[in-house]
Amino acid sequence: MKITENSSSGIAQINVADNGLNQIVIVAGANQFLNSTDVENAKELISSAKVLVMQLETPVDTAIQVMRLSTGISILNGAPGLTEYNKNLLKLPSIFCVNENEASLFTNLPVNNLKEAEVAARTLITKGCKSVLITLGSQGAIYLTNDNTRPIFKATAPSVKSIDTTGAGDAFIGALAFCLAKFPRSSIEKCIQAACIVASDSVTRLGTQISFPGVEILERIKDFFEEE
Repeated sequence: MKITENSSSGIAQINVADNGLNQIVIVAGANQFLNSTDVENAKELISSAKVLVMQLETPVDTAIQVMRLSTGISILNGAPGLTEYNKNLLKLPSIFCVNENEASLFTNLPVNNLKEAEVAARTLITKGCKSVLITLGSQGAIYLTNDNTRPIFKATAPSVKSIDTTGAGDAFIGALAFCLAKFPRSSIEKCIQAACIVASDSVTRLGTQISFPGVEILERIKDFFEEE
C-alpha cells in the first residue's frame, strides 16, 4: 500500500434498489495515479504471484504493464467496462472476467441471458482473449476458452433471497483467485462453481465487504476440492 498527497482514496457511491440490484458511481481518486514506477517497485512480488488480479479502476497502461510481468494465472476483471481500449488489454490475461453489463460494453452486444452471454464470450475470444468468464448474477456464469476442442462451461448459482448485490462481483473474483491459488490441481470449472456459491452467499446480506462470508464458507465449497 502506498499513500499519495496528490489525491484522496478512490470511492464508489452505491445506490441499491428494492430488488437488491445496484448502480455504482466511481470516483477514481488515487487509483488513477498507479504508475509504471509503482509497478517496477513491486515487480518481484508481481512476477512471483501464483494468481494476479487486476481491474480497470487503475490506468489501463498500468494494468497491461503488470500483466506482462505475471508468470502465474492472471485474472483481469474488466470493471468498469470500456467501449474503447488497447487491444493488448484482452490478449494478456489468462482469464478475462466481466459481468453482463461489462461484457455488453466490451462487445457492443446485448447480454441479458446465457445465450447472449455465449455469443459475447465467443466475440471476446475473436478479439484475442485466452479465456472469457462472464457472470450473470442469479443465472450463474459461463466460461469459454480459445481451445476449440473445449466445450463452454455453464456454472449455476444457488437460489437465494437477494438483499443487496453490491460487491457480489468482488466476492466472486476473490473466491475464484483463492481457489485457483489454494487448489492448483483442481479444474477451473470447480473453482468457478465454488466462486458462484461464495458470491451468492454475499448477496443475502447488506453491504459490500461486510457482506463477504468468512472462513465458514469453506465448509460449503469443500466438496469441490475433497481430493485436492
